[in-house]
Amino acid sequence: ALLFYDEHTFGAAESISDPMAENSMVQWGEKSSYVWEAVKKEGLLREEAFGFLQPLMPRTNIPTLAVFNTMSWQRSGLVEVFIDDEVLPRENEFRIVDITTGEEIPAQAIKSRTEGTYWALWAKDIPPLGYKIFSIETSENQKIPLTKIDSKKIEFENEYYTLKIDSTTGALSSLFDKELNSELVDQNSEWDLGQYIYEKLHTKRDFNKEAFERSSLKNVKVGHVSEGSIWKSLHISADAEGCDEREGIKIEIRLYQVEKKIELLFQMRKKRIYDSEACYVAFPFNLPDGKIVYEAQGGLVTPGETQLPGSSSDWQTVQNFVTIQNTKGQVIFGSSQVPLVQFSDFNLGKWQYLTEIEKPYVFSWVMNNYWYTNFRASQEGEFRWSYYLTSNKRQSNLEALHFAMNSNTPLVPRVLPAGKEGNKAANGSTLNLDAPNVVLISSRPSYYDNSIILHLREVEGESTTLSLTDQIKNLKSIDEVNVIEELIKKGINEIKFEPFDVKFIRLKL
Repeated sequence: ALLFYDEHTFGAAESISDPMAENSMVQWGEKSSYVWEAVKKEGLLREEAFGFLQPLMPRTNIPTLAVFNTMSWQRSGLVEVFIDDEVLPRENEFRIVDITTGEEIPAQAIKSRTEGTYWALWAKDIPPLGYKIFSIETSENQKIPLTKIDSKKIEFENEYYTLKIDSTTGALSSLFDKELNSELVDQNSEWDLGQYIYEKLHTKRDFNKEAFERSSLKNVKVGHVSEGSIWKSLHISADAEGCDEREGIKIEIRLYQVEKKIELLFQMRKKRIYDSEACYVAFPFNLPDGKIVYEAQGGLVTPGETQLPGSSSDWQTVQNFVTIQNTKGQVIFGSSQVPLVQFSDFNLGKWQYLTEIEKPYVFSWVMNNYWYTNFRASQEGEFRWSYYLTSNKRQSNLEALHFAMNSNTPLVPRVLPAGKEGNKAANGSTLNLDAPNVVLISSRPSYYDNSIILHLREVEGESTTLSLTDQIKNLKSIDEVNVIEELIKKGINEIKFEPFDVKFIRLKL
């Protein structure tokens, strides 16, 4: 259903020139129905999967939380979960405890509804392709509310970073990394880091570089800082051209306490506008002689070097991460919702045959209505999107991929009611790859039988042999296949990866 939706030629030919025509409206209704079909099917499939898993999970005499890790490495990370007030009263003290270690994990509220609250939890050391159980222990004592500091401060910090906010742009004028002892924002850039940019064309859809006009936020208001056990946030509101005058744009900058990580969350009420327009967010990173590498659909790309000449050069689609690396370290950046970027500059209208990277800048291309046909002529309503980033002293594609996939594919929670206690394990793992530079990209049922297909990729550019027989439980046989499941080699015990190799294996259990 999603692939059908992605096929842009399913839109009406007159979708831009006559957006309210019957054919434009009907074809958009049909096209968008594929998305809603996918949403409904995904919800049903998710519940069916949990239905299989739930009887295998241990129960205790109090409610518990099962957290599942769908990646091939042990990881700690954020869990966002809705918990009913009957299970976890929002006004009472509570503890979320790792049953395996007895350790309490950090928790803070995100938002509440009438019947319950959305909680952020920081779950530690969830086994690869496995699970861990946490108990939900409540008390009758009233809890202390989240700290809110009403402040106009434009600087805040933790043990990893110091951030300075420009009160006119609502973005980061400075991001100082204490580990690298480096300023990560280019102080000579026209734009701040995380600065929202609204773009329009003086001409209809003539992509001449001189035809673009760009503006940023207006009436910026720096609000309160909220502090919790997982992150502390600075809240910003502003007006912007193309947005609803009453709601405008809201920005939250999260500085994590539990790991070296920053998130920028945007919330916008977009007006319906048929004139040519686009929205960007700028990230002018400061890494002298920095080399950009990003993950595309199927591997890693160095723009202008390891991409096919004549392939898309003015903009690129990022799967999980962009990393900018120099001799001092790297910055890792990505987004779960807006994958389209332009590197170095605003490139529309340049029509480069090969990507030219003059500066280590990333411009996130949030939305536009520039194309002539098939697409919708306007984009309106409430839109939420976010970015994750970190930095360190290493130059590691594996570390970049782990950080980005941890951020982009969160741990999966399930609240389990109290039940009869048994002897089921409080944690478990079904797959543990012995080559850390080989990453499980996806796993799925075979199209032909009851076997499972694993999609594996080597990411550090190193030759590696992966042992398989001791890694997977209840195994009958392992075959190497290609992407369409045609047999390459039958009955293997190990598999050799050349640098950046992609392999598919079939598991029969």
